[in-house]
Amino acid sequence: MKTDKRVGAGLFVTLMLGIFVMSVGLLNGADTQSASDWGVEGSGTESMAVTASSDGAVTVAFPAQAEGGSMPEPLVCDLIIGGSSPDNMFTGDLAGKGYSGARFKINGVGTLPAGLKLIIFQRLSRTIRTWAHDGISVSSTPGEWRISQIPLVLDKGWFTTYKSSRYTDQEMWDMDLADVQMLLIRIVPSGMDAQTYSITDFQLTGPGVISEPAVLTPLQAYFGVDSVVDLTDDMRKIDSDGDGMSDYNEILAGLNPYDASSVLAASVALNAAANTVSWQGVFGATYGVMRSNNLLEGFQLIAGGRKPSFTGEIMTFDDTNPVSGKPNYYKVVKY
Repeated sequence: MKTDKRVGAGLFVTLMLGIFVMSVGLLNGADTQSASDWGVEGSGTESMAVTASSDGAVTVAFPAQAEGGSMPEPLVCDLIIGGSSPDNMFTGDLAGKGYSGARFKINGVGTLPAGLKLIIFQRLSRTIRTWAHDGISVSSTPGEWRISQIPLVLDKGWFTTYKSSRYTDQEMWDMDLADVQMLLIRIVPSGMDAQTYSITDFQLTGPGVISEPAVLTPLQAYFGVDSVVDLTDDMRKIDSDGDGMSDYNEILAGLNPYDASSVLAASVALNAAANTVSWQGVFGATYGVMRSNNLLEGFQLIAGGRKPSFTGEIMTFDDTNPVSGKPNYYKVVKY
């Protein structure tokens, strides 16, 4: 919540930003389309079944292993996002394109895999360097989709086993993110039972609005919970980009919790003709402005239906009839 207090012409004005209704975002223009092609590598792949559907989903079925028997090789499935084409949208200079993270849905038959990672593969001239992120979870409820949203930021869970005496980890990360040779999801099954995992809606997210598939709420996509009451106090306090606004509030506002420049900020300008309330809009959202002269009596809507034509547009409302002699409290709400 951002508060801007200004005093002018004997009038005390406080701006309050409130987000009451959470809505599902639209695909941002800076996001990639969902992956429609998948390649397959790994070990023991001849004994597993990998199928892709016309909507871009891919399913990996690992076979059951007989008691006392052994598979020819340990089972590891590497699903190459975008297939084997070296110039697909998930390779190349991901840093220069401004992508902030990766997002996808995954489900299974209730068995939790022994290993599940998103891997950035970077082939150097004399060696191979990879970065892995294991912050991916699968629901123990059969068939239940779970959302993974992984930031492309080194200190947000990425690691490598490669060590360099010449470069720091951050320097290596910056170099590798600027020249991604392959992006893949590695699945390692657990136990002896047959198990199946499906992945869909894989896309790279742009630097602006956090946008989710239409069937998911932001709470499901980011925190993996269905309701606000399921959020813990620690979840509500997370501020990944350190901009003073919690990830929870940024998601409600349709903002990017990993980008400090993407924050809900507003101001009130006082002049003789009006009190002008200004804020930065997010495409797809509808805003209203409310006013109160006594916080104990609540707010009344004085302007509604304000829709920005693009993300980042500066929205304004001129209150030409503020109540004289009393404080005027304003609240911007997103529907």
